[in-house]
Amino acid sequence: MLIRFYILSIIFILAIQATSAQPIHPYNKAVIWRGFDHNWTYNHRCNRIGDFVQLKGDSVLAVHTSATGTGPDYTTDTSYFSTVATPDAVFNQGQDTLYIRGYKDSLIVVKDTVYMMAPNWMRNKREYITLLNGFDLQAYNSEAEKPRALYLNVTDATEVPSPSPDSVRLQLIVKVGAVLNCSTPECHICSHTVSYKLTVYYLIVGLEPKRSAASSQLFTTGYSWNKKEEMKEPPLRDFIEGTLDAGFKNAVVGIKSFTLTMDKDHWLVKWNNSIKLQKEKRYNADNARVGVTINQEFVDWKQGMQHSTVPHSDALLSFKQRGWEIMNINAGMLQFTEHATIKDHMVTGQMKWTGNNEPAGSPNAIMVNYRAF
Repeated sequence: MLIRFYILSIIFILAIQATSAQPIHPYNKAVIWRGFDHNWTYNHRCNRIGDFVQLKGDSVLAVHTSATGTGPDYTTDTSYFSTVATPDAVFNQGQDTLYIRGYKDSLIVVKDTVYMMAPNWMRNKREYITLLNGFDLQAYNSEAEKPRALYLNVTDATEVPSPSPDSVRLQLIVKVGAVLNCSTPECHICSHTVSYKLTVYYLIVGLEPKRSAASSQLFTTGYSWNKKEEMKEPPLRDFIEGTLDAGFKNAVVGIKSFTLTMDKDHWLVKWNNSIKLQKEKRYNADNARVGVTINQEFVDWKQGMQHSTVPHSDALLSFKQRGWEIMNINAGMLQFTEHATIKDHMVTGQMKWTGNNEPAGSPNAIMVNYRAF
């Protein structure tokens, strides 16, 4: 009996050592986007705006894009993301480009079905989860507009029939809905259509059975403002709750979808669309919760913007509008066993836009920050 106990003990110890010593392959690493904060010094139409992250070898690329309608300005931005390395999941990043074309002030819905042949290491997983890793929206062969509504979502990947019995094909659907318009004097009154190019960045996560789990939670914020007082609502502080299991010792948070809806088209001086992690409420394995701060606001105007440091008469002519907005963000949480290395990051930058009808596709509209994984 004693010999049997020793043998079982040795087998148990060897099993633990084998699990903890699992190698980390490139497909076990990922960067996960948690959104952005964007600020101009005075309000503009949206010629180009975006924020996304990508993993290139051992480097993380945090990219922010910004271009105003016509006036020059400075952009101050912050990108939020996390890096994760774990044998409990596999990751495959991708991107898809869609074109938003239609009539002004009308809902334009675009869907694109994406197929990909799954590598051997991505096949036959218990579950596939898809997270947003950012977006880049820019005017395409048309003048800059002002958003009234924007919806962005990528469905979870699923296995679908493949042309070859020896291969596995994954499918996901990229969905976008947008209402764009410009009803103010600086826009061409004879133009009735809009044309934008949207590039969506996504991350497919393949979960290993009993070693990882996924959950999501929808958060909603709403504001109204007038032309006398700035919108000063505090960010939403809440929790994301996952699968309560003692085996899940780590968790990482991302974004599955987001929406923006306003009463009418508005100029933009600030757009925050981010999930920040509360330092004092990190992931707690005992209750499977992580504290988050949801910062969503689309700001039409701010005090003093007419006296922007940008030396241009456009700032003096910037106006205020009253209005309201409702914003949603669907947060996703991935849980892993203790075999996961997770690091949270934020990158802040500043860029200058000269305006004067410079095209949205100009390299001056792009700022890239590199971080070691």
